[in-house]
Amino acid sequence: MSLTTKRPVREATRGRLVDEVLAENKKRHRINIDVGDAMYKRLKIQAVQEGRTVADITRSLWNEYLSKLVFTHFFK
Repeated sequence: MSLTTKRPVREATRGRLVDEVLAENKKRHRINIDVGDAMYKRLKIQAVQEGRTVADITRSLWNEYLSKLVFTHFFK
């Protein structure tokens, strides 16, 4: 997916971009972030209680956040 500022996004292209952003990709990329010890412990405890991984919870949060942004920016 490539976004440029050369021309306005047409409706068909806009829909394709939204579909690409929301689609689950097979290829994975590793992202490292720094979090405080207390936050990591709280997140890890929550993950164990839910039977999930920290990565799974993090991906869910990013998907929720990005879904809101995509629809806000593309469908004004």
